[in-house]
Amino acid sequence: MEKVSLSRLYKEIEWVVDPSDSRARERFKSIVSTMEKLVSYGVFREVLERGEASILDVMAASGICGVALAKVFVDRGARVELVVSDLRSDDLGLVDSWLDFAGIRGE
Repeated sequence: MEKVSLSRLYKEIEWVVDPSDSRARERFKSIVSTMEKLVSYGVFREVLERGEASILDVMAASGICGVALAKVFVDRGARVELVVSDLRSDDLGLVDSWLDFAGIRGE
């Protein structure tokens, strides 16, 4: 069986992760909406009451999900520490772009 790199695989399935792509931006908005629904169900109540959260996004790719969750927390006044990790450094390079798109910036 041929070994296929993760980068090649994601290119083959056209997994859009770049915030300059409107499809990726729509995906981001959908993830934010899902996270907001979870907040409305009380899933993150303790985090929001505490007013701070540490988010570890493992296998993050471009960080789209971690940034979406961070946005939901920040929009509700929480202080957030976000750590993203992935084997593919090319996708990780997009995390700052997602933070810009989300309108949140770290220290």
